[in-house]
Amino acid sequence: MWAAPEFCQPIAGAAPYGAWAVLVVAFIAYGVALRLRRRDLTPWSYWRTASFVIGLVIIAVALLPDLPGAAGSAVRHHMISHVLLAMMGPIAVVLGCPTTLVIQALPREAARKLVGILRARPVHLITRPAVAAPLNVGVMFLLYLTPLYAMALDRPVLSGLLHLHFFFAGYLFAWVIANQDRVPGQSSFLARLVALGLSAAAHAYLAKLMFAEGWPRGTGEPLDQVQAAAQIMYYGGDVAELLLAAALFGQWYATRRAPPHEAARPPAIHRPATQRSGSGMFSCRIRGRAA
Repeated sequence: MWAAPEFCQPIAGAAPYGAWAVLVVAFIAYGVALRLRRRDLTPWSYWRTASFVIGLVIIAVALLPDLPGAAGSAVRHHMISHVLLAMMGPIAVVLGCPTTLVIQALPREAARKLVGILRARPVHLITRPAVAAPLNVGVMFLLYLTPLYAMALDRPVLSGLLHLHFFFAGYLFAWVIANQDRVPGQSSFLARLVALGLSAAAHAYLAKLMFAEGWPRGTGEPLDQVQAAAQIMYYGGDVAELLLAAALFGQWYATRRAPPHEAARPPAIHRPATQRSGSGMFSCRIRGRAA
């Protein structure tokens, strides 16, 4: 079996520590943004902060060398890490509304520039459900139904790139489907609901196919361990999709409860504390101009 070059071994061994350091920096940055946030805004929800921190913890756990439930199986370890890193962690981080927090912490001019970036055509394209869903689920078919997974077992750089992709693709999908930031040009509730439903169906089909056909192959592990990994993927995906659906319907319900003039108001960067900031424990907004 192909072995990784010697120069890759230190990189692979240090990768979790580097990722944990990034998580610590993200935690500190979130706290600093809370301190810098304008005082004339409505109070920041403790639920958002708790959700963001929980998301970071989930991601940190996903990077542990030994995960509970792995039972010494590399494929089960991978699947548990995948569920935590690409599904559970991103959802919790998204519900922490980091985009809104950053905009509200930046000076007005910098905030306007960031909102302008969010309105740019490339960002608008990549945040369409029709793009985010295939990036998230489609690569899973490529990884688990081809020799790619077996190739990544002894290729630390390839494995690391796949983990990065799964995190960012999972974060993008969660942000597109259930973000509470009310970004400019956000897709309709129906479009996001359809994308979530199709993604859930594709994810369940892939897990069942993996269980029935013994994919991924070439892992050198017994069939029962591969099937156990497929079950982890199936049930973990169910939980993640239910959480996304709950967040999506919660946002829809909060919008329905908002007064008509509030729902129709165009996005802006800041809102004084005397005005509503939306309903719901995670509700938050991005706006394109200063109040």
